[in-house]
Amino acid sequence: MDCFYINLKDDKQRRKQIEKSFAENKTAGWTLHRFNAIDVDYVTQNNISGKLRPIEKACCLSHMQIIKQNRESTKPIMIVEDDTHFGKKSCHLITQFTRLMDQKEWDLLYFDLTIPDPQQMVKIARLRRNLQRTKGMQLLNLEDINYAGSMSYVINPKSLKRLDKFFDNNKELNIPFDLIFRNFVRDQQLKAFATFPFLTSSCDLSMQSSIQLQNIDDPVAYSKDYLWYMFRKLIWNERDIDQIAPEIADINAEMNTPETKLYGQLIAACLSDDFPRK
Repeated sequence: MDCFYINLKDDKQRRKQIEKSFAENKTAGWTLHRFNAIDVDYVTQNNISGKLRPIEKACCLSHMQIIKQNRESTKPIMIVEDDTHFGKKSCHLITQFTRLMDQKEWDLLYFDLTIPDPQQMVKIARLRRNLQRTKGMQLLNLEDINYAGSMSYVINPKSLKRLDKFFDNNKELNIPFDLIFRNFVRDQQLKAFATFPFLTSSCDLSMQSSIQLQNIDDPVAYSKDYLWYMFRKLIWNERDIDQIAPEIADINAEMNTPETKLYGQLIAACLSDDFPRK
């Protein structure tokens, strides 16, 4: 599997962590390629049009350029962001699932996603607990799931030219890259699936992204992003509960009221193995 990671030329810290994570966990047939991320200067100098912030345009263009450069590929390609963390089983299971996709009609296969809908978060959490009992995994059809993110995914080689042609015909960047794909999936122009539990995660540098709003910019928005980030870490395939627990405890207390804490306790009880089913 050829895996391309998007990395700004000056961000050596992220480059070091993803290359270390990959080197420690790669399996036979896997190769990691660094893509020199398009930056804000490029966006400004080339007067890239659209409603997105310059940093969002740069991110969008980076993903698009990798697709363009590989449009003739006859093998699936994997694209990840440079805060991606590979587990011991990641490469092996991604290879297995990608081969399994030969039996399906598909365009995109995700290995990590943000689930921003509380109702779906509960469903996903319950599904993970059910799969945990049997040590099972499954594919999620994303057509009816509210999701975001382009942190870690594979593209069917049969879809590369079609995607590249679409991007060539739509130069104005008004929608974040991950939501472009999501809208295609909702409109049934693309077929997308996700492995579950997720097969990659994010490193501790993830919440220092230049794209996301930081705590000093908007504390409420940052707390929301942090909540979604911790949920992803909690449901990924190789999670460490002991490591995650204190991090979740740090979630901004301003998001909780005495009432919402009570609801939280009730929902937590519903996820328990002892909860009676009717």
